[in-house]
Amino acid sequence: MARLIDYCLGGRFTEYTSALQQEFVSASLHLTIGTIPLELRRDRDSDRVVATWLSDGQEKALALPARRAAGEVLPGTGVEVLSDLIFYLAGLPIARVRRSKVNDQSPLERLSFRDLWNFCYLDQDDMDSNFFDLDGEAEFKKRLKARDVLRYILGYHQEHISELEARLDDVRQGRNVLEASSEALRQALLEVGVTSVADLQKQMEVLDEAISRYKAEIERVRAQTFPAGPHEADRLREQARELFSEIGELEREIDEVRIVQKRDEHHLNDLKGLSFKFKRDRSARAVLGSVEFSHCPRCTQPLPPRDADQCTVCGQAEAREAPPATEEVVEADLKLRVNELSEMVEKHRAALRRLEGDLRLAQQEKVFVDQQINDAVRTYDSQYLSQHLDLERQLAAAERQRLDIERLGRLPKVIEDNAQKVGILTADEKALREALKEARALAEKDTRNLKKLRELFLDCLLRSKLSGFQEDDVVTFQAPDFFPRVASAEADGIAFNSFSNLLSGGKKTLFKCCFAVALHRLATAVNAPLPKILLLDSPMKNISERENKPQFEGFHDLIYDLAIGELKDTQFIFVDKEYKLPPEGFDESDFYLRHMTPDQLDAPPLIPYYRGK
Repeated sequence: MARLIDYCLGGRFTEYTSALQQEFVSASLHLTIGTIPLELRRDRDSDRVVATWLSDGQEKALALPARRAAGEVLPGTGVEVLSDLIFYLAGLPIARVRRSKVNDQSPLERLSFRDLWNFCYLDQDDMDSNFFDLDGEAEFKKRLKARDVLRYILGYHQEHISELEARLDDVRQGRNVLEASSEALRQALLEVGVTSVADLQKQMEVLDEAISRYKAEIERVRAQTFPAGPHEADRLREQARELFSEIGELEREIDEVRIVQKRDEHHLNDLKGLSFKFKRDRSARAVLGSVEFSHCPRCTQPLPPRDADQCTVCGQAEAREAPPATEEVVEADLKLRVNELSEMVEKHRAALRRLEGDLRLAQQEKVFVDQQINDAVRTYDSQYLSQHLDLERQLAAAERQRLDIERLGRLPKVIEDNAQKVGILTADEKALREALKEARALAEKDTRNLKKLRELFLDCLLRSKLSGFQEDDVVTFQAPDFFPRVASAEADGIAFNSFSNLLSGGKKTLFKCCFAVALHRLATAVNAPLPKILLLDSPMKNISERENKPQFEGFHDLIYDLAIGELKDTQFIFVDKEYKLPPEGFDESDFYLRHMTPDQLDAPPLIPYYRGK
């Protein structure tokens, strides 16, 4: 039943029991979030959950992914998965944490309900094998998520910090989009030979002069009865020869730039290799310089005596080591030269892109001129008609080119506007990063909740009568580890108990349960967003109610005391082989016992008719 509850809340079945293999179709879970009743139904082997709840007196139903987000499913709420819906119904913002804890540039990811549920559902399989994924053997990603949950509950990840992180992420994404679009526009302009607004203006002025000249020439030709001059085909052939020469020159320039680029890249790689060898040799000299050889490292025979200024191995005069200042100068010079060569290689690449763009334009123009030559030869008209058509074509080409450039003229302005916006966003990003840094520092300086958790954890250990712990013990878990250690005051902190060195499986189980109870007590005290439910599957695992009676009764008494006191609003679910009756005065309406016995009407099993294994 515990696993079915977990399954409805997005858990996975690693292996079905024989009964579930034959009979399981779907599972439904009824729960209350705040004051909102919610029903979750999940079919067998389905990755989706059907949620039904009441909102403003109306029933709403929604099918959504159990774990993996695939876009917003509840418009205008940001709800994408079951975890988001639970946060939404609870009136809480969808918690997000940074994926990397050392890189402020890393993206945000959800702190999901499943991450919080890890401290509410202590399943039997992992009860004494891992400590909430906080121990060193846990998967790295899970360990970081477990730490995030504790930081969230302790108040290190406050709502103000979440808002700052979300705003910082939005500003950073906006800046990246603007920079990427500006760079794409800049590369596109570079390929057509435009580097600035002044270049565009100059090209437009040249085209305006050409258009005026063509128009005047057309009027002059029209005014002449017998116009004289070269035929259109002759002019086009001359233009084709010029384009052919230009293409050849561009190809030679591209080959030369590629040769220089390869040479500089080769030189750059040599320098990087030299820098690596220099650091490696220096490290080797530092290591071997302090070694005193008494025997030959090759043949292992004893070495003859040497003078003080001679090498003990080869007998040559000791080489004088270069002073550290010289090595620093060499390393700085190498770094400077590497930077210079990297900059030169990047300039070569930019030049190649520009030349290749010019080559493509020249080749396209050559194809266009060749087509015009073919047309002119095919339609060899009178001298007047030929000259007139030639001028008309040149005028149309110039006007078309001017229109294209006029359209391009808006792009440099867009780049400049984007640069101004990037500057504003960069300043906003810096300010948000500083504010976030200060907010995190202030949150982590407040250790009151951490101190409270230490006290509550030790109190749970003592009240559960777990052997080996004393009132003067000291609990420590400093951020970012959060892995608890209970040190003995008598041993001055040298000897300590932790989940890792508790050899008894029963003690590990109770140790882990006590930490979960302490965390729920803290969450209740500070009103932290931790689900008010604690599901313990076999808390008395490896603990006998007869041979370990003090621990058995102590833990039950602890839970009963908390259930009517600090954690009266928390629902406890025990799945175990034995239990201790609640004390006198305990409200019977708050206590529900459910046995599962075949052929017993008042305590039927989960599948009453099933009689298999």
